[in-house]
Amino acid sequence: MALPRELRKAIEAAQLERVEDAWLQQIETDPESVDFFTAAARGLVGSGEGEQATFLLELLDEHLRSGERWEARLELLRGCGETLFPEPERLYREILATLRALYRDCPSLDGMIEKIGLERGTGDLPKIWDKTAKLRDLMQFELGTPVRMEGKGVGRIEEVNLELGSFKLAFDDGGELRVGFAAAPKLLDALPRGHFLRDRLERPEELRALKESRPSELLQRLLESSEEPLTAAQIREAMQGIVDEKEWTSWWAAARSHPQVVPGGRGRQTYAWAESSADALEEIRQAFERSDGPGRLKLLARHGSRDEELAGWMARRLADEGRAAADERPEWALTVWAALERSGAAPKDRTWSPEALVDRSGDLVRTVLALGDKTLRESVAALIRERRDDWPAVTRGILDRETDSRLLTSLFDALDAADGDQAQQFVDEVVGAPRRRPAAFTWLMERGADEARLERHSALALLRHLVAADGDRTFAPYRARLRRLWESGGHTWLLDRLSAEQAPRAHQVIERAPIEEYLRTPYLNALELRFPELGRRESDHLYATRASVDARRAELKELLEKEIPANRKAIEEARELGDLRENFEYKSARQRHEFLTARAAALDRDLSRVRLIDPSLVDASEVRVGTRARLTGADGEERAVTVLGPWESRPEDGIFSYDSDLARELLGKAAGDTIRLKGAEYRIGAIEPAEL
Repeated sequence: MALPRELRKAIEAAQLERVEDAWLQQIETDPESVDFFTAAARGLVGSGEGEQATFLLELLDEHLRSGERWEARLELLRGCGETLFPEPERLYREILATLRALYRDCPSLDGMIEKIGLERGTGDLPKIWDKTAKLRDLMQFELGTPVRMEGKGVGRIEEVNLELGSFKLAFDDGGELRVGFAAAPKLLDALPRGHFLRDRLERPEELRALKESRPSELLQRLLESSEEPLTAAQIREAMQGIVDEKEWTSWWAAARSHPQVVPGGRGRQTYAWAESSADALEEIRQAFERSDGPGRLKLLARHGSRDEELAGWMARRLADEGRAAADERPEWALTVWAALERSGAAPKDRTWSPEALVDRSGDLVRTVLALGDKTLRESVAALIRERRDDWPAVTRGILDRETDSRLLTSLFDALDAADGDQAQQFVDEVVGAPRRRPAAFTWLMERGADEARLERHSALALLRHLVAADGDRTFAPYRARLRRLWESGGHTWLLDRLSAEQAPRAHQVIERAPIEEYLRTPYLNALELRFPELGRRESDHLYATRASVDARRAELKELLEKEIPANRKAIEEARELGDLRENFEYKSARQRHEFLTARAAALDRDLSRVRLIDPSLVDASEVRVGTRARLTGADGEERAVTVLGPWESRPEDGIFSYDSDLARELLGKAAGDTIRLKGAEYRIGAIEPAEL
């Protein structure tokens, strides 16, 4: 600590009375400011006034001992002990006496002193201070002390085991854990009196009463107990046992509305408690200065109502940003304008209004898709329809990349009403290559039988796409929605559109689908009810490449040797948790068991009837399984079609299963023959063995 300039000059000038007056005044006002006394004493010693330094230190030491300020005295002994007690043995005794006074109510003190060897090597002061620091680290975890452990929560020290050198902890949830003396200071935080988490453990009823009467004060106690600002998730976790789940939303809305709740810092949205309302406004202003654009919008929305002057200042700054971004980043200008309108501070400058931006923007598709807010995307898309003659083309471009179902519906319905051909083209492209537009394909399947523009597409092809999507990583964000369709019977409309010729292949597709047995069975039953002959059909061969067969055998081996045994163990463990009727873990494990065993059975069944495809042995005089045919359309369009098995099917890459509609048209045809695909005529050119 730097001494006041006047005191430093007094020491240098040997004006001891002035030094003594300043010393005594500091004792009266703040006797625990040890850094001040240490710096002054060292200054005196350095100026040759060691006796005066000792005299003043003795006065301070007497004051600290009489007031039982043992923490401050220990720090004084560390900083000036050798001046106050020049003999090492005497200084050691004073250190030990101070520690005993500081921890006189701690039953484990003597054992800890012996454990760390504090009574040995008493003349080696550096080691004594190292041992003192270690003792203090351990004494904070006295028996019964509430502690917090990252990842485990709050608990108490239930046992101090000197022989094992460990603490035993008992946590809120009933769990127990032992932590060694060496690791405890790193892993555990002792909770001081008044800390929110300690009060939650010791005085929960008081906190619950505060929740009802003064919600913001409850939040204040938590925020002031924390060394760092907290996220909403951290606050919610800390309030467990005090604020019930059903109460959280209303309590949180009331608690955070207090004017002294402020943003806590950079990065994630965090919360802190300001000392006063004025400090809170200044914290918000500073947070605004250091935030990026989206962060500034959040601050305006969350805190704009606190103070009219602050709200106006934030709005003006944001308006400047929006205006500057109008030409280069119109999506940001639109976002800012919408936020300012919501806050009641819509700009008067119409040169960068949404209407002006829509009128002059050159790439409206990119602009709309770059808008993060779905409601704003929808309103801008509606504005485009009102003001732009080219809106159908713009809407078509947005549809290709939009992912939100509600927006897909409004955009598609508007396009369909104005330009049915473009709407049909969009549906055809989505169905033709679902992996390129997974969100749109999922949306179409949810519309199902209600979407008339799906009628021209093969129900069998759509069913194959749905089954393929379930295991395709491209559809991972939409898998839950597709799975809900399976669970709710949302695909039965496809079964109604199948012909008798398509039914056997549809039956195979559903049988091989990588879905749980309980999902597959209702569809198989519905299909067999409509086409009774399906239940009497005989097993046929399944053609596949060596790589596909090896992959399925590896999958079956993994299922039988690892996943199914692990699942059985999970079932047994879940069964031990109690009442099976309310046991979610058990039900989940059982469902997983049904899926795994059904998948293993299907793989075993398929592998038993596999016939290998070897292109090197295929007669390429006509299209057969294992060949590639080159097709030329009437307009000169060229495409290559490879016919392999269902396991290799990748229509987007031109590889089709032999039981697909396209392959069935091709099989048996020779070079020079013509076929019709989706109304277009193609001539078969070269036929050659497939490249694997």
